[in-house]
Amino acid sequence: MKSNITVKYSMMTTCIVLIVTIINVVGIALILMQSNLDYALLEVLVGMPILELTVAIYFGIKFSKKVTEPMKEVIEGVDNLEEGKYDILYDEDGIYKDVKVKLNNLARTLKQNEIERKKIEVMRNEWISNITHDIKTPLSSIKGYAELLENYSDFTEDEIKQYGFVINQKSEYIKELVDDLNLTIYLKDDKKILNLQKANLVTEIKNSIISILNDSIYSEREITFESNKNIVEETFDLKLLKRLIDNIIYNALIHNNDDVKICVEVLKIDRTHIIIKDNGNGISEYDLENIFNKYYRGTNTSYIHKGSGLGMAIVYNIVKAHNWDINIESKLGEGTRIEIII
Repeated sequence: MKSNITVKYSMMTTCIVLIVTIINVVGIALILMQSNLDYALLEVLVGMPILELTVAIYFGIKFSKKVTEPMKEVIEGVDNLEEGKYDILYDEDGIYKDVKVKLNNLARTLKQNEIERKKIEVMRNEWISNITHDIKTPLSSIKGYAELLENYSDFTEDEIKQYGFVINQKSEYIKELVDDLNLTIYLKDDKKILNLQKANLVTEIKNSIISILNDSIYSEREITFESNKNIVEETFDLKLLKRLIDNIIYNALIHNNDDVKICVEVLKIDRTHIIIKDNGNGISEYDLENIFNKYYRGTNTSYIHKGSGLGMAIVYNIVKAHNWDINIESKLGEGTRIEIII
């Protein structure tokens, strides 16, 4: 199909010229046959259209090639896009320059989409694999202790309490993971309804920090709070704001050493800024690039803490649900700074 277009166009052009010329020749011949012109003049008059035909065919073929050769590239470009060959680009010139520009732009866009699709597919598989692992791990513990309690009866009261504590702990972890999955799905739903209320942001964030420090596991950790105003009123979903602050702080506590220092700031300038920074291990460039759209690995179900591995993805979705902005900066060995702009 690609090579036949020039031939077809040339044949069509030639046929039209040929038909017109034949009609011309026949017309002239009929006129001359009824006149008294001599034979030599008849030859000249009949020969002229034939010469015209030859010239017309020559230039018709040249013109058709000039028109159809670029069209071949356009058709070839469309075929390449259909076949997923996005690396082939064309010189943006000639009578179809605008079409070639659009073809090249479309090829670049489709190539980028293909790269993103493969990247998301890899991340999705990793995400599913990690979640599956973190469900199987506590389930194995639950199953093991349940079988012990079922098959043996000579346990002490303290042992029974210990086994019951572990089963309850692992069950809570699985419940939290399922709840986080449900929340993630809910936040991505365009039809979600937030319970928006006007409240003092300073008070709500302080309460979240106090609640974390009241947890016996983190009571000795260092979390400070600063604000340039005592009252900063904003409209937000109170539960989701608490979840957002909790997730960021727990993430800093879980993935850093026990001596990490966390500072939370609320600054009211032209807009309201919530800044949470730490002096911890920092995050690699790869993890930083994907931290809001992947299952963040590092959860250890043998260690009692808050978090399912979906914490930062939930943070991002809460921010976007409120139409806020979020920026994150981090350097390995120096710490992380997360800024939410309301």
